Amino acid sequence: MTPRFLFALFASCVAGMVSCNAQTSADTAVGKVLSVTTNLGDITSEIVSPDGQTTTVKATNGSVEIEFDAGGQLKSILRQSVLPDAPLKWEEEQAKKEALIYLSKLVNAEVIKDLPSVTQENPNGLRNLWSAGWIRNIKGYKVRNDFVTITFTENDGLFGFARSWLTPEPLSLPSIPLAKKEAIKLAEAAAEQVMRKFSNRFNGYRLGSIAFEDLFIVAPNNILSAEVKTEEDLLRGDVNHSRLAWIIGFNVDVDPSGSESTIAITGGLSIWIDAETGACIGGDF
Repeated sequence: MTPRFLFALFASCVAGMVSCNAQTSADTAVGKVLSVTTNLGDITSEIVSPDGQTTTVKATNGSVEIEFDAGGQLKSILRQSVLPDAPLKWEEEQAKKEALIYLSKLVNAEVIKDLPSVTQENPNGLRNLWSAGWIRNIKGYKVRNDFVTITFTENDGLFGFARSWLTPEPLSLPSIPLAKKEAIKLAEAAAEQVMRKFSNRFNGYRLGSIAFEDLFIVAPNNILSAEVKTEEDLLRGDVNHSRLAWIIGFNVDVDPSGSESTIAITGGLSIWIDAETGACIGGDF
């Protein structure tokens, strides 16, 4: 019995607004999902992990959809219910504290080091949701494209949760990463190669100034390899390995020598330089 089936069952109970007290469990790759629906539309879902820790999500007057990834890890939670129309009253610091409480229940908090960034969301034209986001962290380094986001209300609790946990942990990390100055020099040379390789994309442009630089754990996509021929190929990163890399972002300027292009691209090209070997292991644009 799948989690999706369970919550379809619960939604039907809620839709009829009848007294329904169903308790069911479903095995996943990492543990067991235990779900209980009571009358009046209240739904409590307990996600039980192998080590016995339990995460409880409660939704009132609506159904809940929970999704797991291929490894059985919690991927998303979405309440299919009407948003409250009361405006938000909390200050940002209080919203951050509440967000951290949700984080501790839904994700191993040790993998995320930074305090969340919180914003007010207004899908119904009212400021009635808080949204918080984190970037995944492995041994002090941020992980490219791995993140957690949650949305919640001040009175009705968690509304949504999404987690992207795609990058494997690196087998090793350099004790002393490559110096940023050296990484930039290597990235500039690699960026010129990328612009020549993808000349159709960069016709009429030239490499500009540096827009950003930072260390990230990345899944290499080997942008300069012969196997990578199209922009779509860049989306197929190595799902089995990761490396610590300097991500150097470049502005892409209009080439003044007769180009028809008129708009420069801020941060339009990034190059990933392995922080141990100095090799170009990826990039995107």
